[in-house]
Amino acid sequence: MPKISLPNNWNPRPDQRPLWDYLERGGLRAIEIAHRRWGKDAVALHFTATAAMQRIGNYWHMLPMYAQARKAIWDAVNPKTGKRRIDEAFPKEIRKKERVSDMFIEFINGSSWQLVGSDNYDAYVGSPPIGITFSEWALANPMCWPYIMPILEENRGWALFITTSRGNNHAKKMLDLAKSSPGWFGEIVPASKTNVFRPEALENIRTELVNIFGEEHGEALYQQEYHCSFEGAIFGSYFAKQMALAETQGRVCSVPHQTGLEVYTFWDLGVDDSMTIWFMQQAGKSFHFIDYYENTGYGLEHYAKILKEKPYNYAEHYMPHDADAREMTNSEVALSRKEVAENLGVKPITVVSRVRNVDIKVQVQIPAVRNLLGQCWFDKEKCAKGISALEGYRAEYDEEKKVLSNRPLHDWCFTSDTHLLTKLGIHRIMDLPITGEVLTICGWKEYKNPRITRENAQLVEVVFNDGNTVRCTPDHLFLTENGWISANDLQSNTVIQSSLTQLHNILKVGFIGFIQAKDTMLEVAKGYILRLGNQLLEIYPKGATSITETRIRQTTAYQTLNASRFQNIYRTIGQMRTEENLKILQPKPGCWHPNGINLKKEDYGTVDKHNALKHGQNGNARKEIVSSVVKNLWHLFAKVVLPKSIALLIATPLAVVEVNKLNDTEDVWCLTVPGVDHFSLCNGAIVHNCSHGSDAFITFAVGYVDHPKSNPNLYKIRTRGGPNGWMANY
Repeated sequence: MPKISLPNNWNPRPDQRPLWDYLERGGLRAIEIAHRRWGKDAVALHFTATAAMQRIGNYWHMLPMYAQARKAIWDAVNPKTGKRRIDEAFPKEIRKKERVSDMFIEFINGSSWQLVGSDNYDAYVGSPPIGITFSEWALANPMCWPYIMPILEENRGWALFITTSRGNNHAKKMLDLAKSSPGWFGEIVPASKTNVFRPEALENIRTELVNIFGEEHGEALYQQEYHCSFEGAIFGSYFAKQMALAETQGRVCSVPHQTGLEVYTFWDLGVDDSMTIWFMQQAGKSFHFIDYYENTGYGLEHYAKILKEKPYNYAEHYMPHDADAREMTNSEVALSRKEVAENLGVKPITVVSRVRNVDIKVQVQIPAVRNLLGQCWFDKEKCAKGISALEGYRAEYDEEKKVLSNRPLHDWCFTSDTHLLTKLGIHRIMDLPITGEVLTICGWKEYKNPRITRENAQLVEVVFNDGNTVRCTPDHLFLTENGWISANDLQSNTVIQSSLTQLHNILKVGFIGFIQAKDTMLEVAKGYILRLGNQLLEIYPKGATSITETRIRQTTAYQTLNASRFQNIYRTIGQMRTEENLKILQPKPGCWHPNGINLKKEDYGTVDKHNALKHGQNGNARKEIVSSVVKNLWHLFAKVVLPKSIALLIATPLAVVEVNKLNDTEDVWCLTVPGVDHFSLCNGAIVHNCSHGSDAFITFAVGYVDHPKSNPNLYKIRTRGGPNGWMANY
């Protein structure tokens, strides 16, 4: 056998050497954010070849979608050599066999390598890896890592995450983790630090993208793909460049509270929306943002309590114009929100005047924020949500004219009849209680405060391949296989990430199948109310919602959903006594009635059954009988309906058929899901929810900085133009 040297006819470039050396030294966790054509997959494949020959085990190369794997890796050809990339990394001399059908290679020493997808990560049970590459990690389902991580922890396996930036998402958070965690490796490699592209080639690429997509969009794409910008990917972002500069200059860092300085707060008051507060200390000419708080669904008492709990000495609180609006309270006189806050100890309060039109906001307020961001420092941990809101604050995009509009985008809204997946079933967003749980890619999560977020909004209709449609604002974000995309930009056959097709936990999928057919089941259950009492209405939802919390229990003692013997059914609904029915209704050998009552020979089959039946009309039926019916209904449904519904849910990827622009307008709704910022529609489609931390920051820019009392020098500069100066616009 000829000798093979690994890596096979390949050596890492100088800019690839730090990652390679870390892995060769036995490093177990690495994330590499690198520009297009850097060779991320080549590094991963060649290292996997060397690792597989040194330690026998299973190795995976995971793409965001399994369907991408064959084209992107298995059949991919190196244009410089004309050979398949896997043939270069895994020469035939080290292979024992390969299976083209499932893209699997077995090596001569017993190790194996396989291409898999993050959209089906939990389908590979039984072959745990000891090494895995997450390719294009920013586009992958982030829930695959919590599933795989314990496996690698147990067997001391390694994980390599390689990707190009895609906004401030889970890949960015993992990079931040890697930089602050011992044992991790994390780096960013833009095209300017490698020799893959000549400077003139990069300039040609930028020029071409700008000419095709326009200045804003083209520049954003260029910065994202070739300079690994996490902010540049947000098309139309007002503050992306300023926030990127703050990151580069080290002004997004640890900014501790200075006890000798007073703290100013800047608010955005939500009526039914989220309320946000920035906490700032002025140190010379710099503004130190030391904290940020955001919540929804609470009154001013909650926020006053939060302020008191923080160890800050407050100087002044700045609130937007609606703080002066009077609302009915428990007192006899209607109080403004400012007065309510002051009565709670939040004072003194300065109310920032309202702009008269949206043009002022774009032409004056937003430039004011841009000018001030160069003087701002942000605490990286405490202000993380606020920073994300600033980076995501952007202009609306006119799809017909292909230009950015002159108004800020307040996105992510649906019509009131939009159906969502909640833990108590499928419900319209307008009918949801103030709190509850909705399905996310992280499982069931608490939501808060369903509310109207915009009146008379323009709408589009998104049609899915499962027959469902949804009406929403054109800017509403959907999670696709290529990241977050607004409804207006969705194309035919765009694959939508679904909480039903990605989380193949059989209990969860079964439960979703159950609540999707809840209306049918409830009609069946109502039929028992006349005989068994109104307690069923209380017990039925509890029985349904507890399914995901239990394992598979012993099958019901009867083969049908009867709560009693045949005699009882016969006397209740007049069913004919036949030998076949008697055979079906017999209990299984060795089993007792599910409610624990032994069967006897009395006329109605069980002790006290006659009395229980008699009291059914007035709602006093025995609880154990009703509970038995609920359990039996579920067992029958699980046997007959669920297997087919589960198979359909798992087998059919969710995709867009078309997006139609609608001429009518309508009030639109949204809700808040703290911590995950997304939720699922009734068909599992994952959509974003909203946040408004940037509006509170504008309160700082036009309230505090332009206020003559707090900043007399700045005020003089900005009002130097007399009555026509900046302040004349407010």
